[in-house]
Amino acid sequence: MKLKVAIAELGEIPRPLGVAAAASIVLSVVLLLTAIIPDADFNLAGTLMSHEAMWSSGEAVAILVSVPLMLAVGIGIVFRHGWVRPLLVVLPVLQYLPFQVVHWLFGAPNPTPSLLQYALGCGSWAAIALVYLSVNVRAKGYFQSVRA
Repeated sequence: MKLKVAIAELGEIPRPLGVAAAASIVLSVVLLLTAIIPDADFNLAGTLMSHEAMWSSGEAVAILVSVPLMLAVGIGIVFRHGWVRPLLVVLPVLQYLPFQVVHWLFGAPNPTPSLLQYALGCGSWAAIALVYLSVNVRAKGYFQSVRA
């Protein structure tokens, strides 16, 4: 029943949150398919990896860790769960972390050529997301509204 209500109210999602939800859900499905389809290649920071290389380097494990996180964020937005708000602020870091850990532990390709550039990007995302989720009336109201 909750799913029917959530689907019926998809038009109420503020556009930036809707884009984040759709992107998280679609990207999680695409990444999952990339990890499980044998002929799929994966491009990580300019390094094209075959399916075998993805699994032998550990990148597939990073994908399988990232997929549930991104799916949970997308579904959390759709179902108006308040716990998703802080995850939205740090989402790029959470998506990046499994790939960096695999790089450190197994010597897989580096997920970002410039850590400083990535940190600036994550900081910008966090600042914009924090302001948007704190100041925008529709975004605040979206997570605070209670369904019947």
